[in-house]
Amino acid sequence: MKEQENAIEYLIGIQRHYLIKRYGFDFENKIKKKNIDEFYDFIEQGLNNKIDLTQDEKYELEAKLKGLLLETKFLNTKYESPEEWFILSSLIDKIKKIFPTDTKFPYFGTILSGDINAEAYSNKDTSIKLILLEGELFTCANLLCKVIAQSIPLTDNDSFSFSVCKIKLDERIKNEKTTEKFNDFFYNSTNNYPGKSEQYFLEKDSIEHLSSIFLDSLECFVVGHEYGHIYFNHFDSAILKKESLSDTNEDLLKIYTNWEQEFQADNLGAQVIIALDESGQKFPFSVLGPDLLFNFFHYKNIFEKKNIGDKRQDSDTHPAPLERKKIVR
Repeated sequence: MKEQENAIEYLIGIQRHYLIKRYGFDFENKIKKKNIDEFYDFIEQGLNNKIDLTQDEKYELEAKLKGLLLETKFLNTKYESPEEWFILSSLIDKIKKIFPTDTKFPYFGTILSGDINAEAYSNKDTSIKLILLEGELFTCANLLCKVIAQSIPLTDNDSFSFSVCKIKLDERIKNEKTTEKFNDFFYNSTNNYPGKSEQYFLEKDSIEHLSSIFLDSLECFVVGHEYGHIYFNHFDSAILKKESLSDTNEDLLKIYTNWEQEFQADNLGAQVIIALDESGQKFPFSVLGPDLLFNFFHYKNIFEKKNIGDKRQDSDTHPAPLERKKIVR
């Protein structure tokens, strides 16, 4: 069996493990699958909301994205969401251009574990390496960036600027609609799943634009961080542990990094978001993704641990979110 076929088998096994854990053995009847036509509709809907592209540019990008779907080399299993694949693969392409390397690139994929995180696996007998991201991480990031963007009092000037007046900030933050959106997003991202939150478009193009800048920064940092584990060869130096996921994955070992490795990966993630806004035209919004992410994890940890008396924010593998934010800054 070829390496890619082996990798696909491993990926399917892990995806099935989390789907069964989340939905039960009849998960096939509970998950909504999208065919290619529905994914094309998703592309068109997303492009229609792009405010910084001309109509001709939209047509050109639409053709390119649909072509990429047909020609993709990505591990697109029947349990993979087209939307999640599209977001993840486009981010990976960006990072490959920024940090070209001779290191063999691992196989990427998505899982529906319900835990907003990423996992890495390796097979010691082959060169197969897998990095899997929680698919709903992208939903969580999108909603987080939207609610933060609509909390910022943008001015009505021709230039893209905002007010730092405390009164205006309070008005935006305490706005009933904003509070409602935040409560819905945060509750579902901690108690349920981000996908259960209400999906919505922002009312003003300027706020949508700001949200998209935040989102690019956050997503590129996350995938850049995961790429950092490859760039610094953490697969070869991290602790490996056997995980009982399924019979098809008995040869896979899960990667457990340490604090130093996490800080190294964060550093490369930060370099990615700086490189993507080399001109600085979107600064400072273009570098705030890690801040939003680590603040979210900080309060998520507090919310989840308040009833069990565990005040620790760190673990053996990951430093506390606010410590990571401080070092990235």
